[in-house]
Amino acid sequence: MANKIIIKRGADTNVSSLTPASIGEPVWGTSDNKLYVASGTSAGNFEWVGAAILDEDAMGSNSATKLVTQQSIKKYVDDQDANIASDTLTLTNKTFDVEGTGNSISNIDVADLKSGVLDTDISAVSSSDDTVASAKAIKTYIDAQVTAQDLDFTTDTAGNSAVDLDSQALTFAGGAGIDVTHSGQTITVAGELATTSNVGSASFASGDFSVSGAGAVSIGSLSNSQLDNSSIAVTDGSTSSNVSLGSTLTFTAVSNETTVVQSGGVVTIGLPNDVTIGGNLTVSGTTTTIDSSTVSTEDVMIELAKGNDSADSVDFGMYGKYSDGSTTKYSGWFRNQDGSFSAGGSTYTDAITFYQEYSKEAPGTTSSLIDTAHASFSLAPIECSAVNGAVVDGGTF
Repeated sequence: MANKIIIKRGADTNVSSLTPASIGEPVWGTSDNKLYVASGTSAGNFEWVGAAILDEDAMGSNSATKLVTQQSIKKYVDDQDANIASDTLTLTNKTFDVEGTGNSISNIDVADLKSGVLDTDISAVSSSDDTVASAKAIKTYIDAQVTAQDLDFTTDTAGNSAVDLDSQALTFAGGAGIDVTHSGQTITVAGELATTSNVGSASFASGDFSVSGAGAVSIGSLSNSQLDNSSIAVTDGSTSSNVSLGSTLTFTAVSNETTVVQSGGVVTIGLPNDVTIGGNLTVSGTTTTIDSSTVSTEDVMIELAKGNDSADSVDFGMYGKYSDGSTTKYSGWFRNQDGSFSAGGSTYTDAITFYQEYSKEAPGTTSSLIDTAHASFSLAPIECSAVNGAVVDGGTF
């Protein structure tokens, strides 16, 4: 624990009965919270460490070594404020701040001004900055200046002009559609009403036009009879019809042929999920994909290799796709465009070939219809009730 020094203490009334152990011994009076220090070694030789306090409202003792109570200070200041408010005071070398809030100086007469402060000379302008000009001196000076001055002005036309303030008048002239009048010191510029020969202000029927607070003019509802073009021509290339403005232009879909959807003013014409085509359908392109489970046709003869009529340059045939669980395979028939091919140790010429297995690639992927030399290629057995007009040759060995 830190060391402590505790000063001897007790009631202030008991200090006079204490005998100091030595000069400078301190004691604390707990009644008035005063510190006393011994000035000798006899009983009661303690002095209060502080100045004596006077309680006198008039400050009559004028002491330089004693303090005064708060109540005495307040009473003395209040009495002096009352004297200042009622007495006539002569102030020397004092500064007054009349710009401060609540400050003002009033009831100053010309006679109260110091001699030379008010300049009444109307014949010349003083260059001094410590005098005040009289009203008459100011008026005389201004009148003399105005007589010698003019007013410069300019307009949209080129160059400047001037009006002599002492002898000339400035004229405000109205132009086309503008009237300028005055009464007393008020000048009024107003627009004239428009006529067939005069530009000016015009009014419009409130049903046809509206004007906002910002001066913006908006066209209201106009009937078709007020418009030069009151309709829109709609044509299919051969037949034309007119649709009046304000009417509805309808796009109608044909069942099983087209769909029409409108959203946000955009019309989209497309095909439905089920499409019926009444005439011929021609599809031009490299690939036509039909994703259907059933394909039905009334055609009794399907043409393959349509472009092979000028030269025997392509293979053609048909195939199907299957899988053994791990490999995609193809089976079908084809005619080889080069007229013959070898397979299984035999050469076949101008024959329609049936194959049961082929897994190199989809037939027709390369320039040849099918690679018969590939290891995955094998001929298919044909099961039928009869083969008419055929020669079955077992070959030689």
